[in-house]
Amino acid sequence: MRYSETSESLRENKDFQIVYRYGRSAANRTLVIYAYPRAGEMRKLQAKIDAAKTDEDPEDPADSGKKGREEAAGEGNSAGTGKSDGTGKAAGKLRMPHSWKVTGYEKNRVGISVSKKVGNSIVRHHLCRLIRESYRKNEDRFVGGLDLVVIARPGARELPFSDIERALLSVSRRLGVLR
Repeated sequence: MRYSETSESLRENKDFQIVYRYGRSAANRTLVIYAYPRAGEMRKLQAKIDAAKTDEDPEDPADSGKKGREEAAGEGNSAGTGKSDGTGKAAGKLRMPHSWKVTGYEKNRVGISVSKKVGNSIVRHHLCRLIRESYRKNEDRFVGGLDLVVIARPGARELPFSDIERALLSVSRRLGVLR
């Protein structure tokens, strides 16, 4: 779902896991927010990819074809040494994750998680809509290029929109993701 021209939803489980693992978090009684500065990481990764491309200077085209076939067959020493940090470093190759390319440097992606502990599906979806609307109303105050995951705590179940909005801004301020 698109929030606006400057934000969209965080959809894939892999992207949620990157934010949980490598992002910073802050919380209050109502919400927990994880923030991952995707744009900064994209710039670093792009610089590494560009440097790797300039370092690749095959001396013999026939030799490079042989090397490619060996790696495809799994005979290379880089097989199985990939990292799982979401940057696509499987088998020693640097790749920009597709979801990062599509989003770009300046858009924020927001994921909202509401556990079954909070309530039934009606309560969870209502809370999700409140959080999404409070972000949408204040999205111009957020720094660009972030992946955000907002987790609602059970105490948020009975709060009105103004309290949800206040909690979102308070935790975001503590994380330093507001302008």
